[in-house]
Amino acid sequence: GALAGLFLVFITFEFFIVGSFPLIGEVLPAARATYISVYIAGTAVGRAAGDLLTPLLFNPQNHAKGEMGIAPVIITAVFFNLLALIALQKVKIHRDQTTPATVI
Repeated sequence: GALAGLFLVFITFEFFIVGSFPLIGEVLPAARATYISVYIAGTAVGRAAGDLLTPLLFNPQNHAKGEMGIAPVIITAVFFNLLALIALQKVKIHRDQTTPATVI
């Protein structure tokens, strides 16, 4: 059962990554390669940050009664969502171009 579950997790993850390339590539067709490379780099950074933060958020020694403690997870998710919104406001696109002009 565990091996079948792991197989399903990995195959659905692969479908998600491969299926998202056409969606990401059509955001700005003139900058398709740039967007896909930024997407792959962003997912790699996100997974690395998740690997670093997960032991801090889900440390059972911090919780005396064995409960998970959802508050740190919610605060971290809100923080990263606000960080993404701030980064999104920094992207400027000129009307006469189809590629991003500046990313500050």
